[in-house]
Amino acid sequence: MSRDDAVLFQAAFLQFVPHGASAERVNLGVVAYSPQTRELAFRFLNRFARIGASWPSVDVARLRELVAHLSARASWIARHGRGGLSQPDAEPTIETLLHGIIPEGSLNFVWSPILRGVAPSVRRAVDEVYRQQVEHWAPVAKKQRRDDADLWRDFTGHESFRPIASVIGPGVQLSGPDYSYRFKTGWQNGRQQVAEPISLDYVNPSEAVEKASLWAGRLFALQAGPTDFSLTPIVTEPPAGNRKLYDQAVRILEKAPRVRLVLRESQVAHFVGIVRGDLDEHALERDNAPLLATDLAFATAEAVKRLGGPKA
Repeated sequence: MSRDDAVLFQAAFLQFVPHGASAERVNLGVVAYSPQTRELAFRFLNRFARIGASWPSVDVARLRELVAHLSARASWIARHGRGGLSQPDAEPTIETLLHGIIPEGSLNFVWSPILRGVAPSVRRAVDEVYRQQVEHWAPVAKKQRRDDADLWRDFTGHESFRPIASVIGPGVQLSGPDYSYRFKTGWQNGRQQVAEPISLDYVNPSEAVEKASLWAGRLFALQAGPTDFSLTPIVTEPPAGNRKLYDQAVRILEKAPRVRLVLRESQVAHFVGIVRGDLDEHALERDNAPLLATDLAFATAEAVKRLGGPKA
């Protein structure tokens, strides 16, 4: 290809965000434009089986409809040029063309940063980029799942947690007739209290429901043991997109045996307030116990004197 035959082009990937504002994205298509020839070309994915398999919560039929709508909009702009834009008198740029296809504010569709290159034609550029980056799609900037350890580290590392960091136990072992478990931390309020991080952060939301059900069974086994206890689970924040299965998992935890209160990781101050209140109440009961015994002994002695009994 000689320099005289080369066409300068700008391009961007149409990216699908499976869970709203998350960092996980999938390339669904590519749009290219040449300011030199003023030609717009595009190509969007029309098979979505892999996306459905990777993200079962995604409504694939609805996704197909939305992509078809975007394709029709891109076709209109490509045919009508400036007349297809909201500002037809303006000189078109790749940014204004992309905005004409997807307005700002879309939660599930975004554009990648602008790419620039040369090719024999804009159409050739689109086909080549599509084969390399879309047809064999892979998630880009994939969000890393946060497990229980990540959740607990972030929760206890919060500045609000510091006042109780040194006054709650590092771990509490509880046992039932056939099962034992060591909880992350514990304290007393006249009853054994324990807390545990339970991450519900899963690419497949149904796994959060399974984990909550596992915990319900675990608590059922432990409640038959000799220790009277209550659990405060700390869970991850709800997902940015569809939270139906997340809410279902939280309800399972709330109804599980011995669960006191389910708190989200952002509720550090609430957790600290609960622990402080429990510790203060328990300390007051413990400090008052000897005084109550002394008062009872004194009252008994006075009663004996009034009745004419033996003197001390």
